[in-house]
Parts: sequence; structure tokens; C-alpha cells
Amino acid sequence: MDTYYTSNGVRGVVVGDFNGDGWDDMLTTNRLAGNITIFLNDGDGTFTASTMNLPNQDETACALVDANHDGILDIYYAAFNSQLCGVLLGDGTGGFTLSSQVAVQGRPWMIGAADLNGDGNPDLVSANSNSNKTAVLFGDGQGGLGQPTHYAPPNCQFPLAVDIGDIDGDGDMDFITSNYSSDNYTVFENDGAGQFTTPVTLLAPKASSCAILHDRDNDGDIDITGTDEEADVILLFKNTGEPSGAIEQEVNADWTIVVSPNPASDDVRLELELPKPGMVSVVVYSPKGIAISHTEHWLSSGENMIFLDGFNKLPSGIYHLEIKREASRSKHRLISID
Repeated sequence: MDTYYTSNGVRGVVVGDFNGDGWDDMLTTNRLAGNITIFLNDGDGTFTASTMNLPNQDETACALVDANHDGILDIYYAAFNSQLCGVLLGDGTGGFTLSSQVAVQGRPWMIGAADLNGDGNPDLVSANSNSNKTAVLFGDGQGGLGQPTHYAPPNCQFPLAVDIGDIDGDGDMDFITSNYSSDNYTVFENDGAGQFTTPVTLLAPKASSCAILHDRDNDGDIDITGTDEEADVILLFKNTGEPSGAIEQEVNADWTIVVSPNPASDDVRLELELPKPGMVSVVVYSPKGIAISHTEHWLSSGENMIFLDGFNKLPSGIYHLEIKREASRSKHRLISID
């Protein structure tokens, strides 16, 4: 085993051919040292390291892009305490030049990159830990970043990770943040123009830490696998494959729940089968994540039915339903149509 040393506090790493010789190189962002380390492949799987200092002195996260369409790999990066996101343009020989820096609200913990608005340029998403906000910055295709748009959905505290993918299958890039202190994840849906609406909250037992987007069951849609580093569990969120990209989740579920009809133009009914009697809480959230209805029901063991009276009077849109009983929780997406 070969060992290579970075500077102190390495937080991010990317792998790519920085000098065009056909061999994979590496780059790390080193938060405590305040620099980046570049490892150029010598052509036999060994590496020669060099260090590049940047003005921020707290580089934390990095993502690999071609920011200016010259066929040479560049780096999007974020600086933690400086609260900046920036661009390092590759020179094709393994070196980089600082091209752009933009301030964001909060301390970036992790970033992701993808074309979010369909203009062919790579854009940047930053999970900003202490502000409870996620920043979206559009790339200009020339090595620059535009001013950020910040998203701060309800019940989002300490977002430390962000992952990007087409979760709802509509051809554009959505993203999910892992919100460590609020014990949940937030899924942001792209409207196709790089604006993000109807955030969906997914629950975690203690501390959501990171997520992977992948087709876990090979059914053609993107599922989510999350980790909770305090509960020491892996959470499996299944994409139902419905046109809305609906995601359902159950935590510690010891029941059976059927929600119908969905989509609905009339009242919605919940069919619940419980192993024992108990109090069940039902909360309906608006498309903006605000609780608009909260009812409690004492249900017997076996089969039960609850009606969401008045759902047909709500404006068309995507609503979210949370059902709780003791340690059991279930999350569903409800679609209201005229």
C-alpha cells in the first residue's frame, strides 16, 4: 500500500485527468491548512504532489467540471469559514488558476455540480451548514459563477451534504440535502429552469448524514439511500415511479397503510392496519412544507379508516402527509387535482 499525505484537514477529493496524459490525477481540498493538494499521476500509478494556496485559507469541498468548455478539467470549490464558492480553471498541464469567487449565506460543507437550468453549463449547489440554507449558483460557461439563490425549507437544520440526480424522472436535475441537526433530508424538485419548488421532507431517526441517488431496485427510477451516523443505520427510500416522482418512506413501521385515491379530486381516505390499539397523528403539509391540518385519532388493532375531509377543497398541487404512532412514522406525497 502506498501512502500520500495531503495538508491538514482534508475534506474533499476529486479524480480526473488534469494534464491530458491519459492517467487519472487527484486533487484534495484541505480545510485546516487552507490550501489544495494536487497529485499528478506519474504514469505507473504513483503520484507527485504539489500544493496550491488560495486567498480563503479554508478550502473544504470540491467538484470536477469543465467550467469554460475548453475540454480541460476545472474545479468548483467552496471555502468554509470564508463562506465562498469559487472556480479554479485548469491549464491543461496540471495547474490551476483562480477564476471566480462568489459569497454565499452560511458555511459550505459539501457541494455538487450539474447543469440545473438546461443551458449546457455546469452549475453549483452548496449545502451551507450553519445558515440552514442551500445555495444554487449558475455557471456562465466562461469560468464564472452567478449570484446565488438560497433555499431554506422548513425544518431544515445544519445541511451538511448535497447530492444531485433526476429523482422525479422528468429529465432535469433535482437534489437532496442531508440535514444533520433536524433529523431529516430535504428533496428539492427542479421546475426545469433551475428553480426549485415543493421541497419534500424525508425522516431520519437521529442525524441524517449523507445520501446516495441510485436505481436500487432496477425499476428505472432513482431511489435514495441515506445514512444516519448517530443511529448507525442505513435508510432506504423507494421511488414509487409515479408520474409525480412520489417518494414514500416508513421508519420503524409496524403497520400497513394505503392512501387513496392519489392523485385526488375528492376526499382522501387512509386505510390502516395496526398490530395493537393506539393514538395516531395525521399531519398534512402544504406544497411549501407548512402544516395546514393536524388531527389525532384513537384507533383499534386491526383494520381502520381515516378520511382527510376537505382535501378536495385545497388548490391543485403536491401536498405531503405524515402519519405517526409511537416510534412508527410514515411519509406520503398527495397530489390534489381540480
